[in-house]
Amino acid sequence: MHEFHPFGRIPALQDGSDRIFESKAICRYLVAKYASNDSELSLPKEAEDVGAFEQAASVEFSYFDPIVTKLAYEKLFKK
Repeated sequence: MHEFHPFGRIPALQDGSDRIFESKAICRYLVAKYASNDSELSLPKEAEDVGAFEQAASVEFSYFDPIVTKLAYEKLFKK
């Protein structure tokens, strides 16, 4: 599957003719396509909820992920 990821990495998903890469995008796609409307997994519909969701995702991406990535590299791969 990684042949259609523009950076040649994983994760990547092909669902029929849809091709999605990056874990957050894959998760959002799967929820949007397959979760029932009454499921706890359904994506927010109200503007305030969408804003809160996107804000949390942005904080995770901008502030948490870079630090954890460096820490994981130091602890797991650099020995």
